[in-house]
Amino acid sequence: MATPQSPFQLPSFLDPQEMLSAMPEASYFSFQDQFGQAPTQRRFFQGQFQNIFNQFLGGLGKQIRQGEAPTNTFEDFMGNYNFGQQFGQLPPSVRGATTSRFAPSARFLNF
Repeated sequence: MATPQSPFQLPSFLDPQEMLSAMPEASYFSFQDQFGQAPTQRRFFQGQFQNIFNQFLGGLGKQIRQGEAPTNTFEDFMGNYNFGQQFGQLPPSVRGATTSRFAPSARFLNF
């Protein structure tokens, strides 16, 4: 009896670690559980792959400029990435924390 095959088959020469290196998107989205619980925070990080990957590449470039061998992997970088802190540093309007629904903007009339 044949075993059912997965709809996504890796080439036989690729092991899972090589796949994560070859497809950084797979590594990034494997950290979705760390994006946060709030829907706005999860949506924000779902669209931030390229920006975060560019931060990783910048770190590698910095290592090379300093004469070091680039040893960091994207998986290591993602393991140390603080999603909550990064989201907390955003302006309230980007985080979806607006108060205009509850407190209308103040208006000053000078006579």
